[in-house]
Amino acid sequence: MIIHQTWSAYKETFSEETDKAFPKGRGYHLLTRTLRALDTSSIDILIDGASRMPGPTSAIALHDFHGVPTNVLSGATAFALRDSHCMVEIIGSWDRLDHDQASREIAWAEKLDAALSSISLPGGYVNLLKPSDIDRAIQFYGAASKRLLDIKRRVDPADLFRSGVGRLSVGAKP
Repeated sequence: MIIHQTWSAYKETFSEETDKAFPKGRGYHLLTRTLRALDTSSIDILIDGASRMPGPTSAIALHDFHGVPTNVLSGATAFALRDSHCMVEIIGSWDRLDHDQASREIAWAEKLDAALSSISLPGGYVNLLKPSDIDRAIQFYGAASKRLLDIKRRVDPADLFRSGVGRLSVGAKP
């Protein structure tokens, strides 16, 4: 298999389109669920959620994962979920000064997330998990979580390199 890579400078990964989608000065509540497939149940839940969006900047983004990446063995990389699936991104967004809108957006996103939880795969896309979602991060990494935690403890025992999203912290147990 031949894989073509294109390299670019880090600053080139930011674009005007991204700035338009996530303008500065807004509040965001991002949640994620992973579905094995879009079936009648999930589509009904997503349509219901879309019909209840509290504002014009709310969004539901679907990321379809299939094809060549599913040919990689799950233990070969940190990204263990190599079966075809659909990642759902639930995005509540509001003007930071509008506390009432913030409450509506958060409640909408949490309700949609809860509705999808019973039909979702365990875990969740780690860049969208809350810092408290360590169990979901470990589920996302699957069997690789132990290996990743061992590396993390060895190279960063003070846990200096961490983020606010769902992460494998030095104290986590796989």
